[in-house]
Amino acid sequence: MAAIANKQQQSEQAKHYRQLSRDSYLRFAGMPYQMKQYAWLIAEVINTIFKQSLDEKLATNLQNLQQKGLNDLCNAIQLILNGERNEATLLESLNCRDAAIIHLILQGIKNPDSLSTLFNS
Repeated sequence: MAAIANKQQQSEQAKHYRQLSRDSYLRFAGMPYQMKQYAWLIAEVINTIFKQSLDEKLATNLQNLQQKGLNDLCNAIQLILNGERNEATLLESLNCRDAAIIHLILQGIKNPDSLSTLFNS
């Protein structure tokens, strides 16, 4: 629906449909299971936030993700590393998968114990 709204130059409607799609995926019961493959990235970003210094491993991994075309995700992570915590701002340009990754990073920053099921399997 968002793609159709974009083609019809209805940017606000497209924004609304993208938000509905992201919200639906975040409520999807299988989302945490699907996100397990990104637990390494989520953990690295959260650890970097708590250590307050970017390590070479995360910098290299972000470069690798950019080379794979995940620029929007990398930009959102960079915003988080720079101190942004407004979820609506961070998720605006992201697809469902990337939005879930950012959502989990923000959740982990607020309450690291909340992600224990994601990392303990």
